[in-house]
Amino acid sequence: MNYFSHCLKNGKKIQLLTLLFFLQLQNSFAGVSSQSFLVRYFDNSVKIESPVKINKEKTTSVVVENNTKGKIYFLLDLPSQQKKEYFSLKEGEAKSTVVTFKDTANEMIYLYPMAPAGKEIALKLGGGDYAIPEKKDKK
Repeated sequence: MNYFSHCLKNGKKIQLLTLLFFLQLQNSFAGVSSQSFLVRYFDNSVKIESPVKINKEKTTSVVVENNTKGKIYFLLDLPSQQKKEYFSLKEGEAKSTVVTFKDTANEMIYLYPMAPAGKEIALKLGGGDYAIPEKKDKK
């Protein structure tokens, strides 16, 4: 007799439900990929989590978190659709926007940090997780 049958026979439904809840919770965090871009700004780098694939409607969201010690300004650009959005984020703040792709194979999303100035960040669909290190000054 397995544990589940034992719990049901002995009236331990609460224990069984709790066990099933924690098993489901563990599975939900075990490498399930998101369908959103997550861009985390840090003082010395930018970390990006890219969706492996997106839904049938070809929509995804771009979430940007400011983990720096100051306010940041940036431009989100989707050139193929002539869509541009300007954002400002205070320290510890996050914002998101929804993007719809026409052609997921050929479209790119770009983030341009404006203040503090930084290099262009290309958001690649299916790119997995990647980081952009801080640009070092040449001396």
